Amino acid sequence: MQDHKITLFHANWSFCSQMVRVALFELNIKFDERHIKLCDQYAEGENLDNNFLDINPLATVPVIKINNEVIVNSTTIIEEINKIISEKINSYIKEERIKIINNTDFFNSF
Repeated sequence: MQDHKITLFHANWSFCSQMVRVALFELNIKFDERHIKLCDQYAEGENLDNNFLDINPLATVPVIKINNEVIVNSTTIIEEINKIISEKINSYIKEERIKIINNTDFFNSF
């Protein structure tokens, strides 16, 4: 199973950011976070900063970086999160099947 390096760029009061945070927390996915101060709430407007614009030229949140892939749009982000969980579940099921097969082989050897 592949581990993913996940960083979420979000704003506290952004509804779309909240949806993504809820999905991550409910699915118990570990992630780093970077709070972005939005230009409509803070004078410094980090979403208009060149460093953030390099990540997301649309200047919107949330943005998630999974390994080196940048994904925008909360719906798309949640779909990608679900893919990660599916990978983990499928990997777990595969490991459990191997254990069962190995145990069956052991008992069949008598």
